[in-house]
Amino acid sequence: DVGVFVMKEIEQIKMRKDVEILRDKYNIRIISLAKRMDIPEVNLRNFMNGRILIDRNHEIVKQGILDVRQELKEAEEYQGFDN
Repeated sequence: DVGVFVMKEIEQIKMRKDVEILRDKYNIRIISLAKRMDIPEVNLRNFMNGRILIDRNHEIVKQGILDVRQELKEAEEYQGFDN
């Protein structure tokens, strides 16, 4: 379905922006994100350079971004071990 493909492309634009934020604002390297998501680094780099992810990798990267965002939220709220 063409509509689903367009929605997937739009979602991937958002995902690229999220990865850019993780890389630029939080200094999380692409290789670290790829390892965290358990995908080859080259796949994530190609994605960041405009390639469209296959369905399987789309879901892996999407979930990986959500997981890392949740971990960042917890890290930002962390008060330290002595509180």
